[in-house]
Amino acid sequence: MKFLTGNISPRFAIGIVVTIFIAVLMFMHPSYETSDDTMMNYIAAGTLNGEPSQYLVFSNYLEGVFLKWLFIRFPGINWYPLFLYIIQLLAFVQITYVLNKANGSRLFFGLYLLKYAIFVVYVIINLQFTSTAFLAGIAGLLTLLHFIKNNNTKPLSILKMAGFLLLCVLVRWESYVGLLVITAPVLVYHFRKPVFSKKHFIYGVTLLFPLLLIYLNLQFYESISSTHNYINYQLSTHKILDYDSEMATSSLQQVDLTTTDYKLLNTYFWADDKVFTQEKIVQLAGLKSNVLDLPKGADVLVNYATSFLFYGALLVFIGFCFLFANAGQRKKIIVYTVFIHILLLLLASYLKLPLRLYLPLCFTVVMMILYEVSNHIQITNLSVKSKVVGLLLVVFAIMQTGINRNISNYHKELTAKNENAINWVELHPETLFIDIDYSDQLHRPSLFLAAPRIKGNNLIDGASFIYTPTYHSLLAKNNIQNLTIDIVGRPAVFISNDAQFYSNYRQFMREHYGVECGFVPYIGLEDALEIVWR
Repeated sequence: MKFLTGNISPRFAIGIVVTIFIAVLMFMHPSYETSDDTMMNYIAAGTLNGEPSQYLVFSNYLEGVFLKWLFIRFPGINWYPLFLYIIQLLAFVQITYVLNKANGSRLFFGLYLLKYAIFVVYVIINLQFTSTAFLAGIAGLLTLLHFIKNNNTKPLSILKMAGFLLLCVLVRWESYVGLLVITAPVLVYHFRKPVFSKKHFIYGVTLLFPLLLIYLNLQFYESISSTHNYINYQLSTHKILDYDSEMATSSLQQVDLTTTDYKLLNTYFWADDKVFTQEKIVQLAGLKSNVLDLPKGADVLVNYATSFLFYGALLVFIGFCFLFANAGQRKKIIVYTVFIHILLLLLASYLKLPLRLYLPLCFTVVMMILYEVSNHIQITNLSVKSKVVGLLLVVFAIMQTGINRNISNYHKELTAKNENAINWVELHPETLFIDIDYSDQLHRPSLFLAAPRIKGNNLIDGASFIYTPTYHSLLAKNNIQNLTIDIVGRPAVFISNDAQFYSNYRQFMREHYGVECGFVPYIGLEDALEIVWR
């Protein structure tokens, strides 16, 4: 215990964190957690059509421009994962620096390392743009709290904080909005007085300024004729998938879509333009959600606000904010902890948040709590309960290390399958491979090799390229105007482990074109069936 009473310098603390970060990358097998990053990686690198593109679908246009330039200027490096890892490392360094300045004791740093083992290592080996954006935002918000505490308004310091917040919005703006919501009690408390001071004005502007990137991103897309409908179409298709259980037969009939058409759309984003026109899909989404034509992201908030749960959570939020602002320091931490975890559980259950969202949100809560109680955590005043909690954290960290090891081994296997699949597609340029968004084998590229290039341009992803320049150029190179009637008679392979999709597709072709087709196992790839035209 005496060992924990000493202090450590910021450089030493940062050195340990950087060493752990590098060790995780060297001795484990990181991979993308979702197919979204794979597709954005492929778009930026020009994997599928040979031309790097700035239209990254979910990340900001400006990030796409920067990555496109890197891929063109230095084509031998896979810049997309490297860019995310650089952001992660910078965020971890800044978080470590701020926490060390708040409390430089070995005990406090050891507590941070336990949180690091539980949360951060998982994020490193499951690379994902959403969680990476969260980490950049956490670094920026912790820096803000540090500046408020130390009355720091130096221009260079403010720029550093703004840099992390801008990175968060560039990678994924929704993560930044989520951070502002989840940290609202802390921000309200620290901004409560004096509200109209020059210092708080500077901090407030710095917090809101990154939101301008959302507007700029929309303007970039709206200004380009080939993509002016892209955002609305993407939102509509996602809205249909998110709320499919609420769709009634009468609504389907109003837009001339049969039940089979609708089922197909739920497993296969794109289909024949004669059936799934952009107008019909937008109209279908409007019938389902009953919301006004609002800016990107606002429709999600409106749908959420119409639920009874939202009003209950809002009342709880206001009540806890009031208690938080009027309680003693220790009670504030307790109230904040209880409130945030209740809110997280409500959000997770209602929105069905995946682990990649829930973990960063929890990590945000933990980091805020750590910073707020940093002055109270000393080895000399630890209670028995605190020691028990510390031991439990050690146990959790050991358990999570074992889980991360298993995930790492799984990633190693998936990466090998991905490399084999890419090679197979390249060796069969005469066959059109159509990847539905449910297959893993093409969504786990090696992160530390140059981005793959499919020279035959015969691989099309059905989910992530809808109405983007990349998607249209890919269709043009395959001489296909759409991907239903025009592929009749051609050698084609669908890659999906969703059995229902194949049944829906067969019925879809029969109902609309009188074409009979079947599917047989495709030997070259797992989760793949070759279409047989009859």
